[in-house]
Amino acid sequence: MVHDGRLYLYVGHDEAGEGEMFRIAEWLLYSTEDLVTWRDHGPVLRPEDFSWTSRDAWASEVIEKDERFWFYTTVEHDETDHGKANGGAGADSPADPLQDARGSALVRTRGAPVGPHWWDDDRPDRVCG
Repeated sequence: MVHDGRLYLYVGHDEAGEGEMFRIAEWLLYSTEDLVTWRDHGPVLRPEDFSWTSRDAWASEVIEKDERFWFYTTVEHDETDHGKANGGAGADSPADPLQDARGSALVRTRGAPVGPHWWDDDRPDRVCG
């Protein structure tokens, strides 16, 4: 994301081992004004910063809207609603630590079969909001 002439890279720190799909432990932030000199801002968000997640995170995007910065990602929901879910976190500036925006998923799956990586966007029981 580019903001005020600075490039911000939000990157997932994936610790998946052999045979694992994803195991993002945190999202790190790097920024630059010239693509030569980089600043390491450290972690800005971890999956456990969403109180309703259990593990596994990926597919993230950051946007600026209404003078705030919004981070959207997919995570594994906890046992209260098994399956993948989309969460959102916000901050006042691109380099601020991100905070869960709602305390619940934006999009989630209800009644998904038990399994570690199940997600189907075409299910009629998908719940938004």
